[in-house]
Amino acid sequence: MEGLLYYEYADELPRRDVVIVPGAAWEGHSPSLAMAGRLNRAIDLYRGHLVGGILVSGGPEEAESMCAYLLGDGIPAQDIWVDSQGLSTWDSLCRAQATFPLASFYFCTQEQYAGRAGYLMRCLGMEGGCINADLIVYQGAAVAAREYLAASKAVANGALGTRPAHSIAEQPIVSAAGDGGGSVGGGGGGTGEGSGAGEGSGTGDGSGSGTVVQAAPAAEQGPERAPTLGSGLSSADDAGYDPDAAVAYARRFVKSRNRAYAETDQNCTSFVSQCLVAGGLAMDDSPPPQAGQRLVVDNAPQSWYSSSILGEVESPPLYRMSTAFCRTSDFCSYWTKNRGMEEKSYDNTYEGRDSLIREAYPGCVVLLYDSQGRIAHLGLVSQVEESDLWYCGNTSDRLDFSVCSLSSTEYPTFGVIFMR
Repeated sequence: MEGLLYYEYADELPRRDVVIVPGAAWEGHSPSLAMAGRLNRAIDLYRGHLVGGILVSGGPEEAESMCAYLLGDGIPAQDIWVDSQGLSTWDSLCRAQATFPLASFYFCTQEQYAGRAGYLMRCLGMEGGCINADLIVYQGAAVAAREYLAASKAVANGALGTRPAHSIAEQPIVSAAGDGGGSVGGGGGGTGEGSGAGEGSGTGDGSGSGTVVQAAPAAEQGPERAPTLGSGLSSADDAGYDPDAAVAYARRFVKSRNRAYAETDQNCTSFVSQCLVAGGLAMDDSPPPQAGQRLVVDNAPQSWYSSSILGEVESPPLYRMSTAFCRTSDFCSYWTKNRGMEEKSYDNTYEGRDSLIREAYPGCVVLLYDSQGRIAHLGLVSQVEESDLWYCGNTSDRLDFSVCSLSSTEYPTFGVIFMR
């Protein structure tokens, strides 16, 4: 049983059969920040060939929503398992182990919950460990109080070996493919071939044997790394801007984050900054990250930088960045006032969009202004054609999204910073 692992070190992570994604809050039809972090981390593991399948576990509606999220992101149904009775961390782990008794696991959760989940995995003798779901630090008395109560309950469950509320025989884990699914994990915990938990959940005679499927080899290329301890360059050292390189970076990381950079809950400005770095624009010197602090954001509107220290696989990465790198207002002020880039506004009308399309080019920064005249969102222009302009942006991840399709009520004005 490993300690808490960090995906930032993907090239050092051991391969596992299944990643368990426990439920968290949903906001309407959209996952909360914590829930999205867990699901996106599981997708990273799957696409990095570090797991063979994904098991989503929660209440019925929660599990269904998680499954739909994965399917919507292109994860094959045969590699998704759904547990609609994973009503607690303990229940999720017990039911996963009963369904896949020979499998190894990652349990995908936030850092603050990993101690409790890791303890329960050890109590069950499960092979594997917890993996950090995201880089956001969650704080507050309510969160701390809830975790204290949950941890107390976990100690009792682990010590007493409490049965889950619903057994696998009563409510089996099922494949999203609806046909028994694949054979990730040793399985055998089900009631036979017809249990609905996949071929790995039984051999047809209920004997519980079966074979653990080995995960595919690890990906050859891990996440790109940001400059460590600052770039060592000043703004006078720019070698020139390569818009094609900036656009290529945007398309690569718009939906799968580059873990060399800290991710924030409003990530659009940091994402555009990363694209500009990839395009060759030099950062200012950065002070080093601080030991013991996962993320430090300096109130530094006159300096544009991001730095990181990536250590061992069981050590949290450390990050530091300036407000000019990650805060929209400081970013725009920095590039127009400090670096002399031109900014121009366009009305979201036929005439305004026509002018925007004629004047903008890939590699520019597009700004979306709300009805109050505030910048609500920004992205990197990725393509311009005769009739439209497309951009890539984070937070609400958008890959080659049409600017001309945006509502003039929601975004009455566009802006462009012409990068060069």
